[in-house]
Amino acid sequence: FPSHDIPADLIDSDVLSWDCEIPEYKPETILLTCADGGWMVHKIRWNTWGINGATGTGYFSENLCEPSCADGKRVEEKVNVKLSQLTPYKGKFYLRTLDINTVSGKDFWWGRADGLEWDVMDFGESMNMHDTE
Repeated sequence: FPSHDIPADLIDSDVLSWDCEIPEYKPETILLTCADGGWMVHKIRWNTWGINGATGTGYFSENLCEPSCADGKRVEEKVNVKLSQLTPYKGKFYLRTLDINTVSGKDFWWGRADGLEWDVMDFGESMNMHDTE
């Protein structure tokens, strides 16, 4: 990110991220599929947090939607969590890119390939774009 967009007096505790359309400081849960909660990272414990990004661990949880999403089994696996790409938005600063990968380093046991990148700010921006400052 261009450092000239970041104020020199910005401190780590001013940095936020998103859980759907809700800005949060050190969220414990980040829903990726906001409409149905089918994908989420939860029980997040942050090791680092600040203007240079955030790292921690949590659990990626996915609804397999078999036989249907309403009756689907949830599966989860421990993951490394990283947030990056500090982005200004409406006078505040947000970490917008979530990367996860399995702590084991192997593919998820239910068949999903290891690693996932997600723009956690996209939904919040779309939900809030008509708000005033």
